[in-house]
Amino acid sequence: MKNVLLGIVFAILVFIIFVFTAVDMTGMTDISFYRYEFSKNMTEKATSMTERNLEDSMSVVIDYMKGQSNSMNFYIKENGKEIPVFNAREKRHMEDVRKIVLDCIWIRRAAFAAVLFILILLKELCLNRRVFFKATAITFLVLTAFSLVAFIIVANGFGNAFVVFHHILFNNNYWLLDPNNSLLINMLPQTFFSDVFIRASFVALALTVTSAAFFEAESFMDFR
Repeated sequence: MKNVLLGIVFAILVFIIFVFTAVDMTGMTDISFYRYEFSKNMTEKATSMTERNLEDSMSVVIDYMKGQSNSMNFYIKENGKEIPVFNAREKRHMEDVRKIVLDCIWIRRAAFAAVLFILILLKELCLNRRVFFKATAITFLVLTAFSLVAFIIVANGFGNAFVVFHHILFNNNYWLLDPNNSLLINMLPQTFFSDVFIRASFVALALTVTSAAFFEAESFMDFR
């Protein structure tokens, strides 16, 4: 029983790592993805900013979210004057986003440490590896099935899901930005987050399915 339980917990922890890593790779690491989205959404026209200024602005936002910087101050030159890109409301909202991102980073680190601990237990306690591998593979498949259902539901009503998501995560309305006076929402419209969701989902699901196949194969190899 403990082999099965460890396998289930192990798979869930690895899945959490996969999800957070997929979002990190898509939305907080790959600047080329932002470049593609800026071109797709005609962001230069929507914001009256150059491609270079857009990329530099997002680098400032990403560094701030990930705790690599303590400020979102960024200025562009307009008619010989330095103009701040982000207003006070945008910065206040990003304070909340930063807290969530940093919490997710710590959760991923804790999950990784727990995964290593389980692997050590598996080796040191001489547990039944075949049962552990089988339980892990089945859990990955179950997680894949639930994730696919969730993906279909969210993808078919992303606008509503996006609003519900914000109501759950934020206890204020700073996330309600006005496109008429917010550069941030014009840089990152809802279509951007829809693409992040789709891309991150595919990455996480691909990793999960691959892991399920790997552990299933390992369970048979260990049995032999």
